[in-house]
Amino acid sequence: MKPLCGKPVLERQVQALNQHLGTDSPQPDLASVVDHLREGRKIYAIQEYRALTGADLREAAGAVEQLAREHGL
Repeated sequence: MKPLCGKPVLERQVQALNQHLGTDSPQPDLASVVDHLREGRKIYAIQEYRALTGADLREAAGAVEQLAREHGL
């Protein structure tokens, strides 16, 4: 059976509720992820990102790639 709505829809709904209630979800400190990238340990960076955020493998890999680009790594 196909789910009624996907993860992006739920994330937008949670974000809207947080804004409405005046609460924000705390953003994780990704300094340790960037440290792994600086040391050339991309797999460890992805694992750390997943541990900090609860992201799945695909989402974490994409986010780590984005972080690497942002930091020129």
